[in-house]
Amino acid sequence: MILVSLVGEQPIPNLLLPRALHPSTCVWAHTRWTEDMAGTLCRLVDPIPCSLLPVDPYDIAATEAAQDAW
Repeated sequence: MILVSLVGEQPIPNLLLPRALHPSTCVWAHTRWTEDMAGTLCRLVDPIPCSLLPVDPYDIAATEAAQDAW
């Protein structure tokens, strides 16, 4: 299972899901404001492999294109 999560200002919900579900991979969709938090989450869920997916919070078409590229 691949878990895709949007990283917000409150990281605890993002941390609880992978610990409960044990996905094969985590993908953290983050904005430039939450980039540091996404990196921290990757370190906290180790050894689960992680990918960071930067997205624009106000451009839905660009976010969809980033998802397709991933």
